[in-house]
Amino acid sequence: MEKNDVFNIFYQAKRKRCPDYSELEVLTLLEFVSSHKATLFGTGGKGSSKEEKVKERYWKKAALMLHAAGGPVRERTQCRKKWRDLTSKAKAYKAGGPMRRGTSEMK
Repeated sequence: MEKNDVFNIFYQAKRKRCPDYSELEVLTLLEFVSSHKATLFGTGGKGSSKEEKVKERYWKKAALMLHAAGGPVRERTQCRKKWRDLTSKAKAYKAGGPMRRGTSEMK
């Protein structure tokens, strides 16, 4: 197999996009992260590989919980990114940024 063959196989395989997160999935993620916050974000091991593997396992559990709630199969990295996006939007909303509701710039 030549280098170009590997390149073509890798880049021609299209990944199917997951559907948007449902409200139930977001609420399930919120509940899961709230109840496991210390494990998911704690620095008990100061970033040790053992601690990181525990965090990985918990993010996998979060993905399984979302699937059990009726959502599609998602990767742990997708769940973690969704959590980061949600916290970012919440901070912007709280700071009065672009996500702020109830304000009108048009006069």
